[in-house]
Parts: sequence; structure tokens; C-alpha cells
Amino acid sequence: MNKIKRSKIKEETKLISAILKNCNRISPKMKEKLNEIGYSHELLGTGAQSKSSSGVIKEWNLKNTYLKGNYFGVGIASRSQKGYPLYQAFIKEIKD
Repeated sequence: MNKIKRSKIKEETKLISAILKNCNRISPKMKEKLNEIGYSHELLGTGAQSKSSSGVIKEWNLKNTYLKGNYFGVGIASRSQKGYPLYQAFIKEIKD
């Protein structure tokens, strides 16, 4: 998984915003662009700390999932896991 410095988050936010311009859902073409710039598709979990929505750019502080630490990226639509939403996103690990 690629890493991003905290000081570069504003620049990355602008870059992602340009990719997602005028869309509500993330298309396969947008997923491909996010992969090209170093974002990894990951399942974040089902809990409140993992919550995301499609197209929302944010930071996650994950503690109770297999991903532990701070991550930055863009959420994509959740899917159901035994009746619970399983949140997923394209992310990079934040390196201070």
C-alpha cells in the first residue's frame, strides 16, 4: 500500500476532486484512475469508524480492523455483509 505525507493531503484532495468531478458514484474508469495514482481498494470494515459514502474524501483512523492506523482516501459504495454495511474505499496510509 502506498503512503502519503500529512502535508500533501490538501494537494491529493484537489487531485481526487478533479477525478470525481460531477459524479455521485465511482465508475470503473474512475477506479482505474485512482489505481494509477497509487490508491488501493480496501475493505474498511462494518463499524462506525469505517463509515464512508461514495465519493466522500476523508481520513480514517482505524483501530479494530485488519487495517490499523491513519488512512486517507475516497469512499465507494458499501456492500452488505450478513445484513451489515461493509464499507470500502480507495486509500493511502498517512505517514507523519
